[in-house]
Amino acid sequence: MPPQEGKSQRTSVWFPLWLLHGNPNLRIAIVSYGHDVARRFGRRIRDTLKEHSDLGLQLSPSSKRQGEFELLGYQGGVFCTGVEGGLTSRPVDVLIIDDPYKDGKQADSKAWADTIKNFWSEVTLPRLAPGAR
Repeated sequence: MPPQEGKSQRTSVWFPLWLLHGNPNLRIAIVSYGHDVARRFGRRIRDTLKEHSDLGLQLSPSSKRQGEFELLGYQGGVFCTGVEGGLTSRPVDVLIIDDPYKDGKQADSKAWADTIKNFWSEVTLPRLAPGAR
């Protein structure tokens, strides 16, 4: 699909909300090419949870930043990072990678391809919990 058709909104905002509504213990990580982009998805999820108490989910008062928050009374929550960020000490049940490449130039870059490969093998895979999606 072409840009601006709602793919990221569906994948990185509504899908995590749907998952958390079904299982509030899920630990979801959202990754994008840049931390700011990933954090924007987290902010939209967080703000939706604040606005829609009818979902039955509340943010933990101790953790409700844009790119990192947990649900009150549950193990689940959302952590957002860029490809060059980290997931250290964060077990992940659901990993969503949305737009790991900023543009065509980055997609054609061998250096960025190596960065993506390293992020996948050194950062992401060791954090996936048993049965992770």
